[in-house]
Amino acid sequence: MGSCEANHTKCPAKTKSLPRRVIDVRSTTLKLLDPSPSGPHRYVALSHCWGTCRDFLTTRENVEKRKAGFSLESLPATFRDAVLATRSLDIPYLWIDSICILQGDKEDWETEGSKLADIYSDATITICAANA
Repeated sequence: MGSCEANHTKCPAKTKSLPRRVIDVRSTTLKLLDPSPSGPHRYVALSHCWGTCRDFLTTRENVEKRKAGFSLESLPATFRDAVLATRSLDIPYLWIDSICILQGDKEDWETEGSKLADIYSDATITICAANA
């Protein structure tokens, strides 16, 4: 990762800006953040197949609970693995669509869904969970 950021001009060390919401993975309690839009930051994006598992979603009703904090153990295995990979890369933030976009909220999906290409392309790295 360090070699890529240092030697490849198309692999900048920091992204342009963070998405509207990200998961802060720096402490044992994970938190959904509405980060400050200023400055470049590093984050990981998770691309995953939703399948039938809808165990951990953020909605208008529970967004404040997500901001207050949640445990690694409460996440599905694919999300836990993404948190651990993000930490191992020493990147502070993780973006997962089902957690960072309010599910069942048409306005939030229209706004944030229109930014998906930028979210994935601006990420320091995108993890693809192809067989989750």
